[in-house]
Amino acid sequence: MYSHHLGRTPDPDGVTTGARVDMSNGDAALRSGFTASDEYYGRALLRYPAP
Repeated sequence: MYSHHLGRTPDPDGVTTGARVDMSNGDAALRSGFTASDEYYGRALLRYPAP
């Protein structure tokens, strides 16, 4: 999911946090966390600039 949504590999803390979220809340919660992040938003603005 890091590669797909953020275009990078996870840092060590991201692996730990991501695994914990995924195991306790599932893939949808993890994906939601990625797509709600400032990092994802910044990438989206670069790919789809506002008119």
